Amino acid sequence: MIQKCNKEMLLITSSLLLSLLIHPACRQLAVRHNWLASSANRLGASPCLTGGVGILLTIITALLLFGETGLGSDLSHFWTGLLVVFAMGIADDIQPLGPGTKLGFQILAASIFLLPLPLDWWIPLYLLWLVFIINALNLLDNMDGLAGGVGLIAALTLSRLSPNGEEILLVLAGSLAGFVAYNFPPGRIFLGDSGSHLIGYTLGALSLKAILSVSTPSWGDLLAFPLVLAVPILDTVFVILSRWKRGDPITRGGKDHLSHFLLNYGFSERKVDLIFYTVTTVFSLSALILA
Repeated sequence: MIQKCNKEMLLITSSLLLSLLIHPACRQLAVRHNWLASSANRLGASPCLTGGVGILLTIITALLLFGETGLGSDLSHFWTGLLVVFAMGIADDIQPLGPGTKLGFQILAASIFLLPLPLDWWIPLYLLWLVFIINALNLLDNMDGLAGGVGLIAALTLSRLSPNGEEILLVLAGSLAGFVAYNFPPGRIFLGDSGSHLIGYTLGALSLKAILSVSTPSWGDLLAFPLVLAVPILDTVFVILSRWKRGDPITRGGKDHLSHFLLNYGFSERKVDLIFYTVTTVFSLSALILA
C-alpha cells in the first residue's frame, strides 16, 4: 500500500512539474508561429492554442519515465482512439471543421476504443456515452480555467474508481494542474479543441472501462461515474434544452452556458470557476461514497 501511494505521488508530482515546464515551451513555439486564439483575454493578450499539445506531451512523458502506458494491453485501443480525436482537434484549431466532420471523428475514436468489447445490445449506449462526454467537455471549455479545473477534479476521482487506466488518470490530473496555472483567468494558454477533446475522451473512455470491469455493478456503481461528470453533463443538457427552446441550432456557439448565467449575475470569472470546482468536488465525494 505504501509503495502504491508513493508511486501515485510520483506520477502526480512529476506530471505537474513537467506540465509547468512544457506549457511555457509550447507557448513560445506558438507565439513564434502565430498560433494564437482569435479572441483576446481581458488583459488584451491573445492566448495560444497549445494547451492540448502540452497536456498530451506531459502525459506521455510522465508515463514513459515513471509509469506504464498500457500499449501492450487492451489500452492500446484507448491510445489509438485518443490520437484520432486529438488529431481532429488539432485540425479544428488550425482550420475550423464542420459539426458533421467533428462528430464523425468522435464516433470513429469511440468505435476504436470499443473494438475489444463483444458485440451486444449495449454497444450503442456505450458509444453514445463516450461521444456525449467528449462533447460535454468541449462545450464546458467556454471560459478560462473551467474545463481544465473540472477535468482535474474528475480525473483524480476517477483514478480512485478505475482499476485499469489509473496511472493515465493520475498523470492527466497532474498535467491539468500545471495547465490551470496558466489558464486560470486571465488565461495565457487555451485548451483548444485538441485539449478539450483529449480530456473528454480520456474521462469518458476510462470511466466506461472502469464500470465494465465490475462483473455485477450495483446501482451505486452505475450512478457514481455520471456523478463525477455531473457538471459537464448538466451544462450540456442545459445548453441543448435552451437552444432547442429558442429554435437555435445546437451546434452553434453562444453565451448560454451555466457559467455565463453566473457571470451575468455579477460573479467574476474566477469566482465562477471556484463555484464549479466546489460543485464538482461535492459530486465527486458523493460518487466515492456510492461506489
